[in-house]
Amino acid sequence: MTPADLSRALYDLVDALVARRREAGADVELDLAPDAVTLERPKLREHGDWASSIALRIAKPLGANPRELATELAAGLAGVDGVASAE
Repeated sequence: MTPADLSRALYDLVDALVARRREAGADVELDLAPDAVTLERPKLREHGDWASSIALRIAKPLGANPRELATELAAGLAGVDGVASAE
């Protein structure tokens, strides 16, 4: 899986998460373009291959805890082909 593929998979998970919250009645104001979901290499290799701050960026507009969002997104990424694990 390329970084672009992983970024797109993460964007799709964020999009689905936002849709679920809206369906549950939340008034969510979040306009996020696919290229806004970026990946970077962690400073320490033992922290994994890729990292993203997307959970921090969307927490306030969603009125949610960033760690809970990160956990939910990681669980979704764990089910994506080409992703060995996500934390």
